[in-house]
Amino acid sequence: MTLAITYVLGIYEVLRQLGVISAGLYHQAQDSSDPLSILAPHFPGGQHRGLESHLMDLHRGLVEIYEGIRRYPIVYYFLSRRAYRSLPVAFRMVGGMAGALRWGLPEDHPGSQTPWLPTLITGLETITTYLDERFLSRHLEETPDPVHLETFEAAISRDKEPADLWLARFLQIEAFMRELAHLEAPPDPEEAYDRYKKWLPFAHRNRAFYEASARDLGYELEELEGGPGERLF
Repeated sequence: MTLAITYVLGIYEVLRQLGVISAGLYHQAQDSSDPLSILAPHFPGGQHRGLESHLMDLHRGLVEIYEGIRRYPIVYYFLSRRAYRSLPVAFRMVGGMAGALRWGLPEDHPGSQTPWLPTLITGLETITTYLDERFLSRHLEETPDPVHLETFEAAISRDKEPADLWLARFLQIEAFMRELAHLEAPPDPEEAYDRYKKWLPFAHRNRAFYEASARDLGYELEELEGGPGERLF
């Protein structure tokens, strides 16, 4: 009986940590359906503030969830009545924010060089790889090839509407981060292209894990992305 009680308490502790991370992300986001909006309060006047402690706390929380799922695999199958507090949404929000911060700004920008950022990204990749191999019904799709440099330059320098979905997403992120950091000079196409090629595998894997885990757990993407989605401040 003692062993059973201890096991149940351990499960609830992992679920509590997942709830803490999910609720924290929800409260920090200006738009609770948009991962990028989490970064807005950290760039007052274009200067980054408080990123180090924020990223460190997120990494610690994800590691605790990871170790908890390894010990109590049943936690992975937990369904929250509040979809925005689910495991897929938590990983989508953290991954979207981390990817934008790391590759949405020029490589020499102080915001993209926050020491805990590579650690957080490594943690995300390690955990999604483990969950992919251990739980997902189908392995994640391979990353698509990046567009050619000429196509990228046409899209970023000449405002040509890209036909490639992932290129369009990157350009949206790049534009958002440049506005957030008050960068007025136009981006260097070759430097931005290098960031795009590094961002693509991470972003694609993060999105693929989000969709695959949501499908396996019985969530509808419209349910996860459509709510609450309200502008908090």
